[in-house]
Formats: sequence, structure tokens, C-alpha cells
Amino acid sequence: MDFENKEIEADHHREFKTINKLAQLDISYGITEKLTLSLNIPFFNDRLHEHDDGVTSANPDGEFTNQDGSTGFGDVTLLAKYALLQTIKHLFVGGAGIKFASGEYELKNSEGNINEPTLMPGTGSYDPIISGLYNYSFIPNRLNLFTSLSHRFTTENSLDYLFGDSTFIDGGVSYVLTDKVNVSAQINARISGRDKFLDTDVPSTGGEFVFFTPGVRLIASENLSIYSHVQIPIYQRVNEDNLVADYGLLLGISYGF
Repeated sequence: MDFENKEIEADHHREFKTINKLAQLDISYGITEKLTLSLNIPFFNDRLHEHDDGVTSANPDGEFTNQDGSTGFGDVTLLAKYALLQTIKHLFVGGAGIKFASGEYELKNSEGNINEPTLMPGTGSYDPIISGLYNYSFIPNRLNLFTSLSHRFTTENSLDYLFGDSTFIDGGVSYVLTDKVNVSAQINARISGRDKFLDTDVPSTGGEFVFFTPGVRLIASENLSIYSHVQIPIYQRVNEDNLVADYGLLLGISYGF
């Protein structure tokens, strides 16, 4: 998923731009008819961070340099999902899991110091996760309504940095347009708590974000499908001064065995 973020501070003549690129492998395996294990492996996490201290009214675009971005392997997540209720029209799934500290979180910036935590591929912490999903088949095998809720409980890493807890709330509709085309529309909300360092609140962290996400899935064969989603921000509130997303793009391929 690609995000382009930009913030301009005119009073200080500074401009920042961040582009995050993430490539992730998701593997799901059905242990039983009701129990599924999922493994999310972000094997490429590129966080390009460009900044310019010389932005002026005569040169509003500035000369960006990418000296403090980072690239690396991200944090792996293992989830177990269990179908608590499963009928022709109703599906309720509960889940629990953990995000491992597998990603780099001590990379150096251009000055040789440990980079900003929010620019790292990983967080350096082990974070428990709980989730729930409800799906209602308004028209079985054609029109589905769904909603989901998940929460990540963060823990402090070895650098005494604690990312804020995150809550994700999603809701939407999917429709089988033809035998080969499925379309969907979602509202995605994320609530992030303020980070802490040495038990002290970190400025310009945390906030609330809401996105409208239309998507399409193309069925290439019985086992293979290709999908795409565009994430459009409709509400973003941050604490103090922070970067916000201009847009997000997700491209993926799904194959079932």
C-alpha cells in the first residue's frame, strides 16, 4: 500500500514528504472448518522521508533530499480466527494474535543517530491483538454487509519507546457484479493513542483517521484473483503538527490451494 503524505510549515520554511511502500505476504491455513491461522509477513517496508529546510515563497517546491528514510523487513503478525457463529446469512468470527518484534527499529539516520521511531520498518515491541468480524449475507453469494473491530495493545521496546495503542473499525458492503467481477466499498477508521518515551508523552503523535475505500476484485480463475483498493481520506485529526495521508493504493493477488 502506497501513501503519500505532506505537511508544510510556512513559518519555519520547512516541508516534509513521506511515501510508504509496503509489500506483504499473507498466508492463511484452515486448521478445522472453524479455526484458521493467518500469518502476515511484511517482507519489504520502504519509508521514503524527504525534507527541505530551504522552502521559500520564491521556491515553494524546494529541493527534497531522501537522507533519513528507511527500508527493511517489517513486523510479522500471527493471528488465530475462530468462527463463533456460522449460518447461511450470519458469520461472526473472533480472533486473537500477536505482532512480533521482527522488523528493524534501530536504523541510523544521515547523522549517525537512531532514526525517528515512526520511520522504522518495525516497532521493536511484541503487541497482542484481538479482533472480531461480523458478516451478513443480505443476498447469499451476491450481496454482503460486514463490519469488523480490532485493537492492538502495544508494549514498550528496548529503547524505552511505547507506541500508542491502535483501534481499527471497518464497515462496508461487497457485491458480486458478474461471475468475474466483485466490487466493494468500505469505511475504515483508525484511532491511535499518543506515543510515550521514558513514560513521557511524545508530541505530534496519535490521532483519528477515517477513509473511504472503494475496491474491485477480478476473478482470473477458480483459484486466482486480482484485487485493488483506493483509500481516500475523509477525516484526519492529529495531535499538534503531524503528517497526514493524501491517498492510499493497495494492489494484491490472491491464490487458493
